[in-house]
Amino acid sequence: MKKIICILIILIVSAASFFSLCGCDDTYKCQTLDYHDNFKIMQLADIQVKTVKQCNDAFTLIDQMINFQKPDLIVLTGDNVQYPDDTQVVQCLIDNMDKHKIPWAPVFGNHDDEGNVTKEQFAILFEKSKYCLFERGPDDIHGVGNYLINLVQKGQVKYSLYFVDSNTYDVSGDDYYSNFYGAYDFIYPNQIEWYVQNVRQTNQKSNGIVPSLVFFHIPLMEYNDAYTAWQNDESLGVAIIGEAVSSSHKNSGFFYAMLSEQSTIGVFVGHEHINCCDINYKGIRLNYGLKSSRYSYYDEDMLGVKNIILGEDGFATELVYFRDVPSPL
Repeated sequence: MKKIICILIILIVSAASFFSLCGCDDTYKCQTLDYHDNFKIMQLADIQVKTVKQCNDAFTLIDQMINFQKPDLIVLTGDNVQYPDDTQVVQCLIDNMDKHKIPWAPVFGNHDDEGNVTKEQFAILFEKSKYCLFERGPDDIHGVGNYLINLVQKGQVKYSLYFVDSNTYDVSGDDYYSNFYGAYDFIYPNQIEWYVQNVRQTNQKSNGIVPSLVFFHIPLMEYNDAYTAWQNDESLGVAIIGEAVSSSHKNSGFFYAMLSEQSTIGVFVGHEHINCCDINYKGIRLNYGLKSSRYSYYDEDMLGVKNIILGEDGFATELVYFRDVPSPL
């Protein structure tokens, strides 16, 4: 009996050690990927395909980009499809991503579930994929797909990646626009609390502040402020703003929560198709990606992907345009 008890204790301690190393336990849900210097994340934004044919056509360019760039992780920042009639176009998107055998992580945009496919149906398909890292996240907070991936090297969390559902439309307002269609929604307080709790637990387990990146679709109101600041001081970064910033209509405090926790160093969104930027605003770099297909409106000179290269001293971004990627021989 004593021998059995000892074995059980060893197993429990071993399991606890494993979860401590990866940064996860029963109350702290995350996934992990192996980290290395110059870890490359490719951001695809606003693919917005409606049919299987459009999906396959879009991936003729995206495939070239992935094969040319060889990222370690691919992130899709929403509006991955648009008004889908059924799940076939969603499955086409998944199949085209999975064939590269590279981990990929999507979030939802405001157009993904406007057709006949619900977020729950998306989630079921995403979770069946071999390479998709999507998780539904806690069921007691707003949104579908609030999840965390830690990048780990030799048992140490080097970066945390937060994926957040920025929701779709808020129809609770009294004005005509809100009642008719809905103002762009926001990240809710319970989502912010989820983020804060995970940041604090990661830092506690790591004995220090772990740098993090956050990915979602609809930009925060602070994107407007950042662009104004950049216009007055272009040393804050780079920006191409070809259309008005269509941000969330309400400031729920997510940006200031990120500032307070001192973990997040970069935010990445989609939503606007002819905006692209990397602006350091109060210590957090606010980014748009490049639109990654010719479906819906676009500027031919602003089609491509944004790469995020992680290193010991933070991250660098680079724009890679479809026009510059050589076609396969």
